[in-house]
Amino acid sequence: MIDVIDTAVQIVVLLICLAISMYFIVKTKEKSWVLMHLYYLSYLLGNLYWQAVAFYYGATPEISVVSDLSWYASYIFLCLFLFMECEKHLGKDFNSKAKCTGIKRIIPFLPIPFVSGMALLYMKYGKIVSNVIYAILMAVLLYNAIRNILCFNDRYIRYISFVVILNCLAEYGSWTFSFYYYDISTWANPYYWFNALIAVIFLIYLIVKKREVAR
Repeated sequence: MIDVIDTAVQIVVLLICLAISMYFIVKTKEKSWVLMHLYYLSYLLGNLYWQAVAFYYGATPEISVVSDLSWYASYIFLCLFLFMECEKHLGKDFNSKAKCTGIKRIIPFLPIPFVSGMALLYMKYGKIVSNVIYAILMAVLLYNAIRNILCFNDRYIRYISFVVILNCLAEYGSWTFSFYYYDISTWANPYYWFNALIAVIFLIYLIVKKREVAR
């Protein structure tokens, strides 16, 4: 039952985020809001399948291909969202404007060994292809977010990039504890708290993005 409640919280938050992002799509007609909306929608579809299986069988799905495909899509949309925000605020040639010198050029690549190591760790439990895909998506998100914070002076880009990093780390926290504490179905399991943090992060995206609109 706790798994049902845990996922239901995220579903409710995602529905709220979908409604708010749709409002801003109509109001601003910005493509970046569309991408944010698609990010929420894809994540929601994955959660709905997960919730349906958990509710019906009373346990988390052993095979989660449908959810994984939806979550892949959600992070692809998040990558595109971050790229589009950089284009809008920094110009289409923003990559050439990156003021990265010395160690700042190296730091954005640090997530690559991190996500590779985590993927190898998770592969002990199977789902090799899935873990490789997640590692690639997380590496792209973390590289770009860290690069944006270190190499660009735009405050909004730095804020939204920080939220992306927080999102990725929260996902890794959730995944890790789901593997090592899978037999603990109580709120003492950090897995549920990381999932709650992810739900909060969904709202933080909107708060940061809305401030950009207000500005």
